[in-house]
Amino acid sequence: MPTAGVLVFYGVDHLLHPKLTPGVPSTTPIAAWVPLPHVVVALTGALLIAFGIAMLVARSAGAAAARCGALMTLLTVVLYVPQFFIARGVGAQVTAINFIFDTLLFAGMMLVISTAIVENASPPNALSGDVTGRGLGTSAAGRSDSGSGDRVMFVHDRPLAAQLA
Repeated sequence: MPTAGVLVFYGVDHLLHPKLTPGVPSTTPIAAWVPLPHVVVALTGALLIAFGIAMLVARSAGAAAARCGALMTLLTVVLYVPQFFIARGVGAQVTAINFIFDTLLFAGMMLVISTAIVENASPPNALSGDVTGRGLGTSAAGRSDSGSGDRVMFVHDRPLAAQLA
């Protein structure tokens, strides 16, 4: 999976360059106000490598991607949002905004990937219209969906809306 390779690459980059900001690789040094900056960067790098390796195992891929998304969100809230408020001058504020949005974009992407992995690995359920195991495109009663993008969900041969009424 390419995403796993990206996480491992980012993690190794963090370990090779412990003076640079954690999260999405950058050439910007970590802020002076961050306590134990080398530890923060090394821990982030180690976690990214661990998450990347875990994503190679189907059973843990979704959780690893979600945890990576959570880590990037945490870095944004703890490091980059305060950096915006500490920044002096427009240039420093623009750089801080860039870090906030880059890291949040990466976090969101990892959470979307996590959701996709979990949904693809989940067994079918009654609300998906695939209670028979025949695959998408057929209802529980064996009728084909309309194909127009309007998915009709059937559970026990009745439309879901009729069951809820």
